[in-house]
Amino acid sequence: MIQEAHGFDVWKNPYTPLAWPSVVDLRADPFERAMHESIGWGLWSTKRMYTISAAAIIAQNFLKTFVEFPPRQEPGNFNVNSMLEKMKSARGAK
Repeated sequence: MIQEAHGFDVWKNPYTPLAWPSVVDLRADPFERAMHESIGWGLWSTKRMYTISAAAIIAQNFLKTFVEFPPRQEPGNFNVNSMLEKMKSARGAK
């Protein structure tokens, strides 16, 4: 998924799902602007599509470690519904 908003709007707008991951050379483009500003990024990324399958294998191996070492707590969730549930459970605990 990609965030297409800029500035403060990144907190308001949802992410946009992509058909496939974007290929970015973070050393050459640390701010990930080439896909928006470069003329040759499309050709550059299509010539490097093979990296997606290699990255998928690495990600799959990483995800397998969660079977043996599961996360110890849920990640933070800052939506209104989860905050209301926490407030209701705290009120009921007293």
